[in-house]
Amino acid sequence: MCFSAGASFGAAVVLGGMGILTLRKVSTRSQLMYASIPIVFAIQQVSEGLLWLSLSYAGYEAWQTPATYFFLFFAQFLWPIWIPAAILLMERSKQRQKLLWIPVIAGVIGSSILAYRMIFNAVYAQIEDHHISYVIGSTQGQMIVSSIMYVIAILAPSFISSARGIKSIAFLLVISLLATKIMFEAYLISVWCFFAAAISILIYRVLKLEQEEVYTAKNLQHRID
Repeated sequence: MCFSAGASFGAAVVLGGMGILTLRKVSTRSQLMYASIPIVFAIQQVSEGLLWLSLSYAGYEAWQTPATYFFLFFAQFLWPIWIPAAILLMERSKQRQKLLWIPVIAGVIGSSILAYRMIFNAVYAQIEDHHISYVIGSTQGQMIVSSIMYVIAILAPSFISSARGIKSIAFLLVISLLATKIMFEAYLISVWCFFAAAISILIYRVLKLEQEEVYTAKNLQHRID
């Protein structure tokens, strides 16, 4: 999270608990990757909590570099691949599955560029105005292409998916991105990850609706038989 170590660790606890409840709503193995998102966000928030400690208190300096890269691994590399792939896996419509390959490919391209930036350029984090600012060396071209690919990978899948309730997540992600861009642009990575983590709690509702739909379909089939 973007305000303090305590806030990050607190968010991790909430996301972890919600993640366990979400996993219990899994109806098929194809939903498992999507259902795991809140718990993965919880792990990411723990890493930022450790980073807060390393930047704020003497004795924790050794955690600074690993915590920075661990957080950025999730934020810059994992999510652009994980989110579209997870939604693709649980999609039942063959036509929509084909469309979902577009954000998956965009995610792979974006993640590859972002990984290249982190490997071959200077990376560091610092506290500014009660937020963590992540600085990653990059060319203008890399920033433009990776940003476009990232947005397609993260936002498009929820709009394409046929899962009930998932559109609300898509709209909230768009609103949170715009709000972060306008009000917290210098801390975009940290702040939008917090918003996305909070929004991921709604995955529980999506899977609950999916579970009800599967149950209704089975019930109807049983009556026909």
